[in-house]
Amino acid sequence: MYPVNEALSWRITISYSELDVAVVALREYGGVGARTFQQLIQHFATPQGIFDSEPGEIAALPRMSPEKEEQIRASIHNAELIRDRLGDYANRGIRVTTICDPFFPESLLEQPDPPPLLYYRGNLDVCRDNCVAIVGSHEASAEGIAESVRLGAAIGAT
Repeated sequence: MYPVNEALSWRITISYSELDVAVVALREYGGVGARTFQQLIQHFATPQGIFDSEPGEIAALPRMSPEKEEQIRASIHNAELIRDRLGDYANRGIRVTTICDPFFPESLLEQPDPPPLLYYRGNLDVCRDNCVAIVGSHEASAEGIAESVRLGAAIGAT
């Protein structure tokens, strides 16, 4: 039996790649949505290519501005915070996968604007067959969360 302090300090260790961290940074701190992510990847090829671009290169793209470029560039400064948060999520059974991951659900890649990242709990392989997903907001209201739970329970009961 473990002493109490060791049992309490046990944590799942999952190592997230720099690519994962970059996608989370762009999405959650850079304010980059699905369409903008696609635009940036088409132009710069990789998330790291976005951060390595020349000053002004992001702002020169359609629907961009110098302020948006600054927000995007600054987002990677949250890398350590992102790694810590992803580690905390992993300890609660929550994982992340990004559009750059070869195991990202193919059915989502077929969508016009696939999400750059997904947080999930459970087995993501179930997305390979017919499935239903409830996608919500980063800033969901209490009513929205309650409705999602209700819908999930109803779908799961069928």
